[in-house]
Amino acid sequence: MNNLAERRYQLKPYNVAVEVFRAENRTFYMDDFEYLGWKPYALKGVHIHPIPGEHNTIFKAPNDKIFAQVLQKCLDDAVKK
Repeated sequence: MNNLAERRYQLKPYNVAVEVFRAENRTFYMDDFEYLGWKPYALKGVHIHPIPGEHNTIFKAPNDKIFAQVLQKCLDDAVKK
């Protein structure tokens, strides 16, 4: 069912901003490392938050603490809006 849903789903642009938590160390090939493919779909912009480490280590110590701080700031800012 996941494969079927993936084949049928079509992502469309929305009038939203997207918060992207991106590992600072690039560990695999990606066409759009800057926005990770979100730019055409987030009509209000893409906010990039670099997190130390690689894709598989941004949630491991000591990077997890930095991620938590950045995420908390995003949540606090969202409440203010």
